[in-house]
Amino acid sequence: MTSIKPTTSNQGAGTREWDALPEGTYNAEVARITYKPIDLDRTPWLNRLVDRGVKAQISFGFRITSGPFAKRWVWGDIPAEISDHSACKLRLYLQEILQENTLPSDFSFDEADYDDYIGLPCRVRLGKYFSEKAGVERNSLDDVLSPTAKQLNEASGRTHIKSTPSVKSAPQEEWEPF
Repeated sequence: MTSIKPTTSNQGAGTREWDALPEGTYNAEVARITYKPIDLDRTPWLNRLVDRGVKAQISFGFRITSGPFAKRWVWGDIPAEISDHSACKLRLYLQEILQENTLPSDFSFDEADYDDYIGLPCRVRLGKYFSEKAGVERNSLDDVLSPTAKQLNEASGRTHIKSTPSVKSAPQEEWEPF
């Protein structure tokens, strides 16, 4: 008589830790964009954003496209607001990805349009920090930059994004960095 016993072949699946990449600038592409409502029970340090009227964050996932770290992903969460403040990361990231000096006054960044950004080339500047909670070094997404001419040639044939209003913009005087 044959006996079948349970196995644990998937034990630990999905828990792989990656070593932090060296600090520097990497060729990349937009790989994922996610709208994440702010949950103050989970992320109480975002209370200043909520006090300012920001209800969510945008999570960008970038895939490195060349060099020894090709196919590795890096992530960064930024406030889901577009303003004319000089430190507004969403506006700055979008201007760099779209290679625009300024965004049109009627520009918006709608969830329905996120897929239009997937595959657009850019460069990402990474830093490092030590995570006390995890006890390991991690990467920080310090900046998103316009793609190089070579990246643009490789990505030729892609279309740009349409402009449709909807993301709430805060006037500069109401914006305060945290």
